[in-house]
Amino acid sequence: MSNSEKNIRAFLAVEPPEGILQAVIGLQEKLKREIGGKLSWTRPGGQHLTLKFFGDVPTEDIDAIGRSVQNRLQAGWSVNLKIAGLGLFPDARKPRVLWCAAAGDVAKLTALQKQLDNDFAPLGFAPETRPFRPHLTLARIREPQAVRGLNEALEGQGLSALLSNTKEVEAAQGMLGGAMLLGAQADETGFKRTAGSAAVLHLAMHTVMDEAEPLQTCLLYTSPSPRDS
Repeated sequence: MSNSEKNIRAFLAVEPPEGILQAVIGLQEKLKREIGGKLSWTRPGGQHLTLKFFGDVPTEDIDAIGRSVQNRLQAGWSVNLKIAGLGLFPDARKPRVLWCAAAGDVAKLTALQKQLDNDFAPLGFAPETRPFRPHLTLARIREPQAVRGLNEALEGQGLSALLSNTKEVEAAQGMLGGAMLLGAQADETGFKRTAGSAAVLHLAMHTVMDEAEPLQTCLLYTSPSPRDS
């Protein structure tokens, strides 16, 4: 038996409940009518929210990974998440992956992902250097230049993406640490949930300027929840 036959291609992920999977299926069907071109859509109902990709792992290491997860998760630990908004990897200029963002207890989930990433380091898995963006993959774009309707689908959410601001926020998180709220995660509820415990707030977002009445100038959050004022 070769070494490759003893390995398992492994990742750690959150499996969404049936309600969210059905919402994702409905979103995919809508987008299929709006976006044309060479895209590979993920299997309906098969989406997951990846916390860590391990690659090819020896079978004997799987138990150690499982124990690390069990040790980190306390009894009754849970998060309340929803899907909200679309995004692209790596960016809108050269899109390769179309995804929908997770919103809700994102800061809590991000903290868990960071803790687990550190727990896996002694097992030989290097911590992730890229910012954690909880999401569900909707489609992989095989020929970005041939895709039709993608920008219109994204613009249909409301405000257009601030590409330079995204890089700015990622750089700030790299220097300062802490939670990062992007796109659909940056609603008013998410901001209020995380801002109280923050030592530093770095905002890069849409703004409505009122030069006649400067006190009426405001910041625009995305994907407001029913609890937002």
